[in-house]
Amino acid sequence: MPIDLVKEQKEIFDKIIKNAEKQEDWFQIYDNYSEIDEKYTSDYSALYIENNKIVGLRIREGMLNDMSLLSNLSSLRYLDLHENRMTEIEGLANLSNLESLNLSTNRKITEIKGLDSLVKLKSLNLETCSIEKIKNLENLRNLEFLSLASNNIQKIENLAHLQNLKKLELGHNEIEKIENLEDLKNLEELWLNSNKFKEFEGLDSLINLKKLVFESNFYCNIDKIENLPSLEELGLYNCQLTRIPSLKTLKNLKNIHLGANIIEKIEGLETLTKLKILNLGTNIIEKIEGLGNLINVEHLGLGGNRIKKIEGLENLSNLNSLSLDSNNIEKIEGIEHLSKLKELEIQENNLKIEEEETKNAIKILEERGVQVIYEPLRKPNWEGV
Repeated sequence: MPIDLVKEQKEIFDKIIKNAEKQEDWFQIYDNYSEIDEKYTSDYSALYIENNKIVGLRIREGMLNDMSLLSNLSSLRYLDLHENRMTEIEGLANLSNLESLNLSTNRKITEIKGLDSLVKLKSLNLETCSIEKIKNLENLRNLEFLSLASNNIQKIENLAHLQNLKKLELGHNEIEKIENLEDLKNLEELWLNSNKFKEFEGLDSLINLKKLVFESNFYCNIDKIENLPSLEELGLYNCQLTRIPSLKTLKNLKNIHLGANIIEKIEGLETLTKLKILNLGTNIIEKIEGLGNLINVEHLGLGGNRIKKIEGLENLSNLNSLSLDSNNIEKIEGIEHLSKLKELEIQENNLKIEEEETKNAIKILEERGVQVIYEPLRKPNWEGV
């Protein structure tokens, strides 16, 4: 709804709009921030007002290339300039109340600078720029979230002062060594996917780490993962693993993604009794085994393997979802006791759908309320195209 803005602020906003070509409405500036009283939106961007002061501004996918237009907005707490035409981080020195800054996908930004005065900053997103070096973050001691994903970074460095950091994203860079993380004692989530690591090391000090995403690191030797006592979620998708690494000390794990590897055997999971989600899809596993202690597993992904028989699920009494698509299974069996099962994916196997035994097995499951996905995927019909 339209409101009367302070004249100076309105003029600044008009200048911003003239520098933005296409934007989108923004109805909530921060996921957990809903107490802002009023807002003024246009077809191009969104402006948030509290006590007649601009506290939030979003301009996305636009032509803005000059942040100096914002220099007088000293009350600004949330600023989102995703995918504009910034070439440098500048003009923000007066925005000392800023708590969240998003400059992602400004692809011509090559250097981290101009942030020294933003001491209240809690969230900084510099994803998909062209940054080559981590630096000039020393004053941002209140930072809790930092994304430097999809840049040109080769080394992890200059993070020691960010001791309040809880989430760090460094995926899709050119980093070869895990190092210089020992001071990040409060880190809970770390993304290191799609880099050039050779050794799995340098994480022992992260005693509060709950989530580690290490996917698509093709050249890294991962024999074991230990000394991460708080770890609950682990992503090792597409790492060319031939076996499941030793995880026996990670007794708080609840979610493991080991898909798209070349793992031959399910083994070494006996101590992971808190596990709820286990994804081993797209490997070369021939037999379901080694799951006897995983009584809390709710989702089991085994699609895209070489499994011939449904077995080894006797103790999985809490299983809710089972993916067995794209295997070599000929018969639906071994799941009669799974009273909590709600979804079974078993398409693209060797089932004889027209046989009475198969029809009856599917019917019994469906009568229990299980959604059974069993039809082979339809091939596209290109006739007449």
